[in-house]
Amino acid sequence: MRRSVKGPPVFGFLDRLARSRPRRALAFGALLLVLGVVSGGVVYPRLTASLADYDDPGSPVVAAQESMQRATGANPQQGYVVVVRSDVPLEVSAAPPPAVVKARELLEGRPEVTGVLDYTTARDPSLISRDGRSTYLVAGVGEVTEKEAVADLRDAVEADPVLRDAVLLGGHTVANVETAEISTEDLAKAEALAIPLLLLGLLVVFRGFVAAGVPLLGAVFTIVVTFAGLAAAMAFTSVSVFAMNLVTSLGMGLAIDFSLLMVTRFRLELAGGANPSDAVGRSLATAGRTVLFSASLVASAMASLLVFPQKFIFSVGLAGVLVTVTAALFALVVLPALLRLLGHRIDALAPKAWRRGREASGDRWHRIAHTVMKRPLVFAVVVTAVLLAAGAPFTKVTFGGFDAAALPEDAGSAQVFTALRQDFADASSSPATLLVTTSDGASMSRYAASLREVAGVGSVAEPTRLADGMWKVDVRLAFPPLTPEARDAVRGLAEAPAPGPVGVVGETARFEALLDSLAERLPWALGILFALGYALLFAMTRSVVLPVKTFLINMLSVCATFGILMPVFQWGWFGFERVGSLEVTTLILAGVLVFALATDYGVFLLHRIKEERDGGLADDEAVAEGLRRTGPVVSAAAVLMFIPFIVLCLARIPAVRELGLAAGLAILIDATVVRGVLVPALMALLGRWNWWAPGRRRAPRAEPERSKLPV
Repeated sequence: MRRSVKGPPVFGFLDRLARSRPRRALAFGALLLVLGVVSGGVVYPRLTASLADYDDPGSPVVAAQESMQRATGANPQQGYVVVVRSDVPLEVSAAPPPAVVKARELLEGRPEVTGVLDYTTARDPSLISRDGRSTYLVAGVGEVTEKEAVADLRDAVEADPVLRDAVLLGGHTVANVETAEISTEDLAKAEALAIPLLLLGLLVVFRGFVAAGVPLLGAVFTIVVTFAGLAAAMAFTSVSVFAMNLVTSLGMGLAIDFSLLMVTRFRLELAGGANPSDAVGRSLATAGRTVLFSASLVASAMASLLVFPQKFIFSVGLAGVLVTVTAALFALVVLPALLRLLGHRIDALAPKAWRRGREASGDRWHRIAHTVMKRPLVFAVVVTAVLLAAGAPFTKVTFGGFDAAALPEDAGSAQVFTALRQDFADASSSPATLLVTTSDGASMSRYAASLREVAGVGSVAEPTRLADGMWKVDVRLAFPPLTPEARDAVRGLAEAPAPGPVGVVGETARFEALLDSLAERLPWALGILFALGYALLFAMTRSVVLPVKTFLINMLSVCATFGILMPVFQWGWFGFERVGSLEVTTLILAGVLVFALATDYGVFLLHRIKEERDGGLADDEAVAEGLRRTGPVVSAAAVLMFIPFIVLCLARIPAVRELGLAAGLAILIDATVVRGVLVPALMALLGRWNWWAPGRRRAPRAEPERSKLPV
């Protein structure tokens, strides 16, 4: 009988826990599961989908918004916009129809509303549509519980026969609520589609219902237990509703990945003659070590997002760390105990017809590796050129933000957004509000007149006094809000000579502040990403070269992925809806996620190559053997990881589709051309230099019995 494979002390502890107290480990897991189920009731109602989630709390725009709210009571990031359709022509000089009167009274009666603007009170014909049959009312909103307020407002409109068919509800407050509702509905549909597909895929891989059910149990455990961590985090910070998309997709993917490695190793150890206890120990010392390094790398990558002050990015990074740690917890603590109790019953409910040819052969991968390593330079150049060519369209990227236009057409706030752009002349311009702190009110008219000379300005309203020492000037820009021309105009407005300090509020100003904040924090995030990743890869490989090479390969994967996103979303190719831009914060999330997933699969392969080389194989043969041993298992893991991400492409919000497609593309690219061609080619080109480290003259050659089992 083979001797046990020894691993680090932590695996010895986990082995002893699985051997001697498996029921305690399962009870611990069950307790966490119950805690997660209870926490779900806390997490979901408190998820946010606000414009504030995209703001840097320390930015000048946020300071200006807070000043405006103190002066007026209205939060610039909240508000209602109500479009009212009329059967009769609307005129400023004529009495308003009943629908307009009732809509104004309804808004004025709301406790969260601080003021209402409509064409009758403002005597402003620009609030009437071009065809004279529609108007819109704008209501300022202060402190508000969004979901309850919007639900009450919807009920009031529906209950009034005059308003029911004449009113569209929109504005920031409604858009926030609809975003959360749509995201939650889409996520439920994605889960309902992904779970049966995953079960089918697991049955194909494991050829047995019990073995297939264990990784799926791990996915459920990972997602649900992550709720407990998020509930605890909500005591200190808010969590974006979009974080749940990552929790679900990454949780399913990693839990199944890690469980797949552990269960596959366990079954093969049993087939080799080991008893269940020894099989668990060997699985922990080999596949478990791979899981630990992989989880550490993915968690460290997601932790790099925590440097961003935007709550949207921060909460997604936090969720990514929590879900990765939870997936590893299941694979290294709960799963070994479960496997120890199941023993040979892991193969139960596996019909004999399914068992034949159950374990896939990696001979094809072995042949591919040798073919590549015969002409490594040619293959490396060709694959690199293809990936760079795929990434070339990204040089033409247009960055976008998130607003009501990103919601599906049947959403009320999206319909209001479209109506304002298409039916109202002045509403199609981009508004910007300048807040000027000065006691010299007499100079404000001259100041407002000077703003009309700024390039990109459409019109400038007369200054309005908000409070002692604070004035407001409303400006309409001549360009769409997120365009470079509109941003140049806002910078020009902020830099124009003024009688006092100036703050700028509005969609364009917020987007400009977002880009500035992201550019400032991105180097820090990349520094953390590379520093932690390098340290972990060095600890695994004991090489200073392999981590650098891994990062360069990962950057090629990110480049190719981003390049493919361009024609899909910005240009509307391949049957996708044309968005016209890529949402900038989602690109950062996608970049980190793609990098993490590429590193994840790189760990699987490098760990096995190192094991083969340390066992005495020559460099090229170690690469080929490593690819042969890991190829079938990792390919199956990639397919299963692909499923929960690609179903996100069915979401109705473009940012979610962007993230899902990016992750799915990265998995496909890494599981095919990168792992099958580029990695063997570069390993062959560098030879022994792959393993170079200061002070090491040659790679260590250990003499343990080399396993012939995958992973």
